[in-house]
Amino acid sequence: MKEASELLEAGKPELALSIGRQMEKHRFSGGFEIQALAYRELGDTEKAIQVLRQGTECVPDVWVLWNLLGNYLSDEGSFDEALTAYDAGIDRPNIYTYCLRVNRANVVWRMKRLDEADADIEALLSDTEFATADPDLKLYIHGARIGILNDLGRHKEAITYFESLADNQDWIHYPAEASRIESKYATALWHDGRVDEASSVVRRAVGLDKSNEDAQWLIREIRRQTGEIGSQSFELMIHGPWLSELSPECAGCKGFYSSYSVVAETLDEALAFVREFEPKEIRDALEIDEVKHQEPSDEPKGVYWTSGYSFYSED
Repeated sequence: MKEASELLEAGKPELALSIGRQMEKHRFSGGFEIQALAYRELGDTEKAIQVLRQGTECVPDVWVLWNLLGNYLSDEGSFDEALTAYDAGIDRPNIYTYCLRVNRANVVWRMKRLDEADADIEALLSDTEFATADPDLKLYIHGARIGILNDLGRHKEAITYFESLADNQDWIHYPAEASRIESKYATALWHDGRVDEASSVVRRAVGLDKSNEDAQWLIREIRRQTGEIGSQSFELMIHGPWLSELSPECAGCKGFYSSYSVVAETLDEALAFVREFEPKEIRDALEIDEVKHQEPSDEPKGVYWTSGYSFYSED
């Protein structure tokens, strides 16, 4: 199991898939999980779902399989089937249900059954298992609560809820979830007419995770209120230097490349928007390495997508 997981992390799903098949032949339940993850990595979600259906029939008491099945069905837009998978897992005796219930609530939220989703999240927050849940899962649940309150139009409640949370100094260890909850708080502030505060908070969210789509959307919406509509859509490759203090695990890195999708009037303006999403210490040194694609656009100006970093250590 460990070897297969390491292969998946190393971007070698074909090799992991082979190990998963061998694990299944030896009647090890983890084989189904590994195969599903590998097929998913290979872009074959349909096959991953097929494997998970087989796995849940063979070893129905393994909650991870029900959870993955529900997740993949949900990602495919099969919400009712996803709920059925989660419910089947939750109904099994002696099975860990908390994560299943979290993901079930998320699907109900995606289905726009907002009052039901709100009740589900409140139940999760009051459950005794919440106290012992992983910190990143706690952040996810808090973020879901704020997001649902926003969708219900209860923005002041969302603000109050966020501001009632305990000291958030430890959130820095979970940047993706911290960014998510900060962006939902910023959205609540924006809806409440506190635009300057929202702008400050959402940029803090981007600093934690520049790929946060909620944060990207809100920055564009704030800009759109001033009437700024783009004229060109750009696919850019950005190059910049890197500093060891920005990321200790990449202390030997000299620079990076990162892809961006941006709507702007000019390349100079596009680069200015990109700079908002990168550390302030290196913003002035960023440059456009390549314009991969360019076409007319009447969408709001701003960043629409960004990849992660591709670092290099040579000069």
